[in-house]
Amino acid sequence: DLMIMDANGANRTNLTSSDPLFYSGAPCFSLDGQRIYATAGTALSGQRDIYRFDANGTNRIQITDTEADEVFLSVVNLLR
Repeated sequence: DLMIMDANGANRTNLTSSDPLFYSGAPCFSLDGQRIYATAGTALSGQRDIYRFDANGTNRIQITDTEADEVFLSVVNLLR
């Protein structure tokens, strides 16, 4: 699951809990803090692509759609 919370651990929010087959990892915030980028995919495909979320978890948008497993995210942060 992908979660956000306050620095002290309070106000934890699961951003991906609505879809039990959706998994994510390697999250990073955009430089302005408005968006989160993460590798994500479904348990059925075993494939991960890059997704962008608003910082509150809404507006999940798939950025890549490849057969490769997209796991290296740090460059994406510089592009947006």
